[in-house]
Amino acid sequence: AGPIGVGSYEWYQVLDDFLQGRTAMAIDSSNFATDISNPAKSHVAKQAGFAAFLHLPGREPVPFMSHWQACINSKSKNKQAAFLFLLWATSKPTLVADRARWQRHGCRPGRARLSVTHSAGKPPRQH
Repeated sequence: AGPIGVGSYEWYQVLDDFLQGRTAMAIDSSNFATDISNPAKSHVAKQAGFAAFLHLPGREPVPFMSHWQACINSKSKNKQAAFLFLLWATSKPTLVADRARWQRHGCRPGRARLSVTHSAGKPPRQH
């Protein structure tokens, strides 16, 4: 059950529906807790709660880890083309454009390349 088209939602549509109070729950990365808890962005900031995923009795809960990976299969017949694609996809111009696209949707980009962060006029995150 849910809004028409919910089966083809992307993560930012799930987040937007939850922030606007149009859905009772959402399962996603803890990365969004900041936005969900921010009253300036979220209509449910004071009501939202967070919980670990269910787990079998006697087993430790496993956290949901959300991250990006880029790799080339060792059996690929097109390793050179894949490598060139990864060079393009992770290049500064591509990531700067990607950052702008996500920000137009009101979302935080998921990439943390320092040169892109500097281009956006923000100090780099320290780990």
